Amino acid sequence: MRSPRHLETFDRLQYLELVDGDTLNAADSPLRRPAALCAAAYVGSTRLIDNVILALPTP
Repeated sequence: MRSPRHLETFDRLQYLELVDGDTLNAADSPLRRPAALCAAAYVGSTRLIDNVILALPTP
C-alpha cells in the first residue's frame, strides 16, 4: 500500500516530539495534561516548524 501523497513531500524529518504543554518536557503516557506535538522538517533547504496543542477531552 502506498503512503498518501502529502506524507511524501518533505525531504528530511528533523524531529517529531510529544511534549507536556506547560513544561515542554517529554509527555507522560497516557496523557493526563494538555500536550503539544512539535515537528520540524526540511523541504529542500527550507526548514518548516509546527506545533499543535492537544487538549484532553472534558469528561
